[in-house]
Amino acid sequence: MIRYLIKNNFKIMIRSGVNILLYIVCPVLVSAVLISAFSSLMENYKPDEDFMVKYSAIETNFADQTNAEQSEDSDQTNGMTNSFNISAINIEHPYFVPAIDSTDYYGIIEVVYFGWCAIVCISGLLSSEKKNRINDKLYVSNLSVMQIYLARLIPLSITCALGVSIAAVIGMVFMGVHWGNLFLSAIVVVLMIFAASAFEMMLYEITNSMLVTIIVSFAIVWIWGFFGGSFETYMFSPHSMTLKNIDPIYHGNRALVELSCMGHSDYVLSSVIYSLIMIVVCSLVAVLAGNVRRRKGA
Repeated sequence: MIRYLIKNNFKIMIRSGVNILLYIVCPVLVSAVLISAFSSLMENYKPDEDFMVKYSAIETNFADQTNAEQSEDSDQTNGMTNSFNISAINIEHPYFVPAIDSTDYYGIIEVVYFGWCAIVCISGLLSSEKKNRINDKLYVSNLSVMQIYLARLIPLSITCALGVSIAAVIGMVFMGVHWGNLFLSAIVVVLMIFAASAFEMMLYEITNSMLVTIIVSFAIVWIWGFFGGSFETYMFSPHSMTLKNIDPIYHGNRALVELSCMGHSDYVLSSVIYSLIMIVVCSLVAVLAGNVRRRKGA
């Protein structure tokens, strides 16, 4: 039964034209606009291969510390001052984080941001179920609340992942977006989509209103995107690291950007952990809310 529901819900969501517009066309269009607007700001910085640094230092030794504290004149009388020059220092191959251009940055970031708006994929389905009182029929069936929840979460996440994947491929082919390590990038993006789906399904189970769910979820995702670098690059933003580190979108964005420009990132693990925690916690809360609603309906 649950496999039938998953398959049926998946077909309904795939047939929705809104999904195609939002998750394929919109990320590409928004990325193209931002790439064009910020291309000059985020041009790659190319440092010189070699550079030299010179500096001088003054060493002062005082014979009597007590006299040195009495007056400035006493300091000059009792002290010895030696000036010397240090020879040039050659810096070879200094470590630095490679710069990323606007094409790679916004071509990745906007795909992720639209993935966090996953609830739109299932809005038509949930509204139709509520209108036709399908929930009441499901609640009196042999299906548990967990099974009903999974029958919505799984197709929702898959549909959203397919949409943003097509958008990512379009960006790679036509705009030259470079994702770096595709395997790790795919893991980060897919887990974030599942986390977004679980989070927004939790809001729906709590509010039992699609309108309220969309308003609340979009507001929260916008705030996370604001501090996480979806609109202003996190490299240039003045926001505190405390706000960034509690932001799940920041961890995902930084992991994907560093995978693109360096091929590795320490934020991959933190992004995965954030996503898994959100999936588990939000799913438990959603199922609990569904059980409460089922008992009230009984």
